[in-house]
Amino acid sequence: YDIQETLEHREAPAPVRNEIDHTRSFSDWLGNRLFDGERDAANGGKYADFEHGSIYWHPDTGSLPVPTLVYEVWKRTSWEQGFLGYPKRYHVVFERDGVREGDIQEFQGGTIARKYGTDGFVAHGVIGERWRAEGDVRGPLGWPTSDEYVVDGGTRQDFEHGSVVWHPS
Repeated sequence: YDIQETLEHREAPAPVRNEIDHTRSFSDWLGNRLFDGERDAANGGKYADFEHGSIYWHPDTGSLPVPTLVYEVWKRTSWEQGFLGYPKRYHVVFERDGVREGDIQEFQGGTIARKYGTDGFVAHGVIGERWRAEGDVRGPLGWPTSDEYVVDGGTRQDFEHGSVVWHPS
C-alpha cells in the first residue's frame, strides 16, 4: 500500500455551490453586490445585500431574494430575528389587467404584501390564514391597509374592501 500513489490518483472533491451566489446568478434585478461575501444571520443563516434587495439563506428555507420594497416592511419586524423568520418563497409581482400593483412574499411566520405607493403590511396568524384562504390580494378583501391591531380584546386587520377581526371567544 503506497500512500503517495493513492494521494496522486485520488479525485478532487466536487466544489460546494454557494447558494447565495447561485440565486444571484439568475436575479439580475438585484443590481450590484454591496459587500464581498456573506454575513451571518440569525439561527445559522447568511445574507448578502445588493442595490435593490438582499438574498437570505437558511438551511430550512434555502436561498431567496427579498426586494427592497418587501425588505423595508420586513425590517419593521426585525428581519429574520422577528416573528416572520426567513423568506420561504420567491416574491411575486402582482399584476391586474397588465398593471403592476405590488409585491407579495411569504415568510415562515406570515406574508408581506406591499401595494406600490403604500408602506406595505404583514398578514399573519389566524387573520393572515383567513386572508390567504379568501384569495389574498386577488380575493374580495384586496390589499392590506394596516397591520393587525388590538380591538375589544381581540385583533383586527383592515384591507381595501373590508376587515378581518379575531377574538378569543
